[in-house]
Amino acid sequence: MDYETLNQLIKEYKAIPDEAQLSLTEFLAYHALSISMKRHCGKFINVYGTAGMTKMAEGKDLTAVKYMIGTGGALTRLPNRINLINRYLSEKDEMLLKPISTVKVLIDNQYIMATLGVLSLKYPEAAMTLLKASLSLDK
Repeated sequence: MDYETLNQLIKEYKAIPDEAQLSLTEFLAYHALSISMKRHCGKFINVYGTAGMTKMAEGKDLTAVKYMIGTGGALTRLPNRINLINRYLSEKDEMLLKPISTVKVLIDNQYIMATLGVLSLKYPEAAMTLLKASLSLDK
């Protein structure tokens, strides 16, 4: 994509992308996912001491996570949302303690997880029923 085309897409960008804007939206969603994962995942760091360099884990080790839930506008609505997540998970990063590519990806299809937290305070069973439905776990 050349600079002029990109500028035009950005200038006319819509909240719900049309076909011409879809590739840019997916590109942005992928990089937002990558940045957010780097913020939330632990990582290996190099520590130098008298015995030389040692590798240590810092932060949360998410390598054993069984489920990853995609929520938010892009990850609940883009047609290639699961492919975007799987592409990120399959990329190697020896220093990042991110979920491995065998993690089961679930999508908050109804984009209701945030509201279910509040609903669960008074109606926990109803919230769980709605959550399972949104994640397609009620089948």
